[in-house]
Amino acid sequence: MNAFYRAVKLIISGAKPAPEDLEGLSQTELRILCECEAVGCKAGFFKNLLQAGEGKTAGEDGLKERIDSLAEDLLDICRLESGELQLKVEEVNLKNIILECMEEFHGEAKQKNIRFVACIDSHPLSLFADKRHLEKVTKILFSNAIKFTQEGGKVDILVKGLPQEIIVSVIDSGIGIEPVRHKKVFERFGVPDACSDRLKGSGIGLNLVKLIVVAHGGNIWVEGGKNRGSNFSFCLYRHMQCDISHPKKIDSLFS
Repeated sequence: MNAFYRAVKLIISGAKPAPEDLEGLSQTELRILCECEAVGCKAGFFKNLLQAGEGKTAGEDGLKERIDSLAEDLLDICRLESGELQLKVEEVNLKNIILECMEEFHGEAKQKNIRFVACIDSHPLSLFADKRHLEKVTKILFSNAIKFTQEGGKVDILVKGLPQEIIVSVIDSGIGIEPVRHKKVFERFGVPDACSDRLKGSGIGLNLVKLIVVAHGGNIWVEGGKNRGSNFSFCLYRHMQCDISHPKKIDSLFS
């Protein structure tokens, strides 16, 4: 098992890695581990995730699953920031990815009586991208939209296919985000203070989403306001606007 991955799992579980656990780690890996200890744990971002699993799988197996997932996301963040992650680019159909992801979250939306629908452009929605990471982007955005939307609300997925790019918007009727905090939500552990402890997540999802989109040469942004819902949109070019054979180092989005 990767040494960074092991150290992350220790920190998330509430333990402190021993010096020998940190041997051979890069400066990027050590910095992210420090952020996890100084912010992630002390600010309580991991607390609810470990205690309640955000309403998902319970018990010992569920706890292990949540820790493994969080550690894997942090490992991806580390590799993206250091430029070590080699994207596995192939031609993918974004429509299929979105529909499959919506099917996965249909049950959660139904439990909260949330109207969860998609309006997908009839134009072809194929592009060159890393399928696994593109699925991760959609899952995080869909999960957040449902989590931060009250019972009886709605989440709309709008997908527009343009000649050179594809734009996906995830629009919810939830608690919203103050405009002054729009950039902060993409920082690591940047969940707005307005969110209750019950609604806080791991604090890394949107950071990972932005890093993935940027690694593909795309862009992501958020619109909306407090108590007016949120609109998270990302744009990806059909043909990636970056050289994946020489991964580019991405600056940390943590401030």
